[in-house]
Amino acid sequence: MQSHIDYWSRQDPKGTFEHEKYEQGWQVGYNDAFTFLEGRATQGDKIGMREVWILKRIKESGYKGGFTWEFEQGMRKGMQDFYSCVGL
Repeated sequence: MQSHIDYWSRQDPKGTFEHEKYEQGWQVGYNDAFTFLEGRATQGDKIGMREVWILKRIKESGYKGGFTWEFEQGMRKGMQDFYSCVGL
């Protein structure tokens, strides 16, 4: 989270952001990746059709326009972090 905030603070020091959306997206992405890995029918799998899954989760979040990209980027990073942790 802090690296995300630091990056955007350097890129646009006077910008306005909604970094809590990044954090929420990260949690969703990390938890989804974990759930797929431990799933009963899909045990050991990664999330398939990732782009469709991300669009589905964005729609479910209720975010539209504006800073929705922060949720999306957080979700991607959460998935990436989980897979890195478990060596996938």
